Amino acid sequence: MKQIRSPYFFSTLLAILVMASACTPAAQATPIPALPQATDTRPPAPTRTERPTSTPRPTITPDVAATQAYEEFSVWVEKLFDQGYISSTEGEFIPLDDYSDSLAQTEYYQWVTYEELHPRNFILQANVKITNAAPNTTKAGCGFVYGESNNPALIIFSQDGNINYYYGIYNRRSNYLDATLFDDPDGLLLTLLIDEEAGGLRFFVNDRMGLYLEGVGGYTSDIGPAVLSGTDVDFGTRCDFTDMVLWNIQ
Repeated sequence: MKQIRSPYFFSTLLAILVMASACTPAAQATPIPALPQATDTRPPAPTRTERPTSTPRPTITPDVAATQAYEEFSVWVEKLFDQGYISSTEGEFIPLDDYSDSLAQTEYYQWVTYEELHPRNFILQANVKITNAAPNTTKAGCGFVYGESNNPALIIFSQDGNINYYYGIYNRRSNYLDATLFDDPDGLLLTLLIDEEAGGLRFFVNDRMGLYLEGVGGYTSDIGPAVLSGTDVDFGTRCDFTDMVLWNIQ
């Protein structure tokens, strides 16, 4: 488990701590109003569970549903390419199994990664619904991890409307997007995109880019879904990931 520390706590310790494993990519904000990081934001603490299973299949399969999913995702790929967010429209389409995870430990997170998937430049996308066992859980959220499976970077979209980027146990970046997006009963479309040749890391909620980190990428990564808990009541916070796909950019 790792607990998230507030930036104020970090600044207090900075004079006496040197984090040998810290890795802070050069960040460049998108034109989204930056939200001051709350003083009570502590690092969510990951508890790794068993890895989800993936179902790699050929780019075009005889399965009608899979073929339709591929065709719909291809439209998304073309759009990203036209906007300059990816360097190529060529890639491998890999549908992944639906996945659900819950955690009842306030402001801690947990994640899983796919043993057989280690993409370099990629798009990871899923429809996501969040459920909480208690009200007033604005810090709860869902997202993805990438990097080394034992110490990955975490990107979470929280119910307070913030997209938070964590590495190690610290909040490295926070941008406010829109808390009302969680009002949609159908859930959210979350997309993590890393393409070194196209500039770095981008994170989207539905069709809105909420975070851009320049210079991220250039190495293979473990990837997977993650849940940030907003309550320790009952099951806590649950994130349901459906229609999840990986696109290996080639």
